[in-house]
Amino acid sequence: MAVAQKLIGLTGGIGSGKSTVARALRLMGIPVFDADSEVKQLYLENASLRAETVLHFGADIFIGAHLQSKVLADRLFANASHQALMGNILAPFLKERFETWRAAHAHVAWVAKEAAILIESGSYKDCDFIVQVTAPKSLRLARVQQRNGMNPEEIEERMRAQMTDEERRVYCHFEILNDEQTALLPQLMALRSHLKD
Repeated sequence: MAVAQKLIGLTGGIGSGKSTVARALRLMGIPVFDADSEVKQLYLENASLRAETVLHFGADIFIGAHLQSKVLADRLFANASHQALMGNILAPFLKERFETWRAAHAHVAWVAKEAAILIESGSYKDCDFIVQVTAPKSLRLARVQQRNGMNPEEIEERMRAQMTDEERRVYCHFEILNDEQTALLPQLMALRSHLKD
């Protein structure tokens, strides 16, 4: 008799190193759905989603079908009600895409969903096990500056718009410190042990 598949929610603040942990999970044989990447793909493929987003946030957030992530993010992080509205617009499209992806991985015991706003969006409720990735603020700032070329003030604004590590911790079953000092492998082995229990 087949065992019901279980879902890991992988979350953490901007610059915490979620993508590094997601890559490690894939190497452990756990497929990971990257919500941010999937949203970009959805915008490329879905004209009605683009039209609804333009209606609320302006035509300049696209060049052709390509989402200008920074332009949209600047608008979202400037206003909490904009974030909620964007979440509501995306939710049905992303849910359908995730369900299709999950069905394609039905043979695997554990799958994971990587999402920065896993808790805020309420999608944590669908998860069987939630993992938070953390890192010191100074390192998070440096990572985002290097990756996106944003200035520290912009990054701080985005950090303030997200839940804090302490707020997320209430919802989480496991935490991985990705501070480039603490070895990741023992933490991942401990996680694997928890998933087997």
